[in-house]
Amino acid sequence: MVNAKQIGIFVVAILIGGGFAFGGIASYAGIVGGGQQSQGKGEFDATMPEQNYQESPYNMSLREQQVLAYNNDVVFVNAFYENEEQREQLQQLQSLIQRFDSRVYVSVASSSSSSEILVSYGIVEFPSAVVTGGSGVSQPENVTVERISEAVCDGFRNLDDQSAECL
Repeated sequence: MVNAKQIGIFVVAILIGGGFAFGGIASYAGIVGGGQQSQGKGEFDATMPEQNYQESPYNMSLREQQVLAYNNDVVFVNAFYENEEQREQLQQLQSLIQRFDSRVYVSVASSSSSSEILVSYGIVEFPSAVVTGGSGVSQPENVTVERISEAVCDGFRNLDDQSAECL
């Protein structure tokens, strides 16, 4: 027969085991910190570029571009070329800056540049572009001013004065 003392020990053991199990599950699921200090997740030290156009990659990660685009309601266009003819074609994207009242930041860079975006998106065909806005990231098929302009319109969270340009 089982006496009251054994039942009490069994109940305590179940409660302790359940506590450890819940603690492990909560830590694994990220509900609690698991005793680790915050590693700066969600914190960025990125600032808006000084120029709306540059012929080198922006010195920031894609995630930093997404946060800046969302917070400032701007769009980043990261365009890459392989030869001089493509470079000249992509330089026409500079017209987007005036077209969208300086709410667009255009980077035209060589395919040999060390850009995180080239690696992240596995870009191997050029010319190519990645458009990062507050409402998401897109990679238009054909890189023309009109295609990129459409992607820019889709990238804005709020069209504001650009509604006539995008509709």
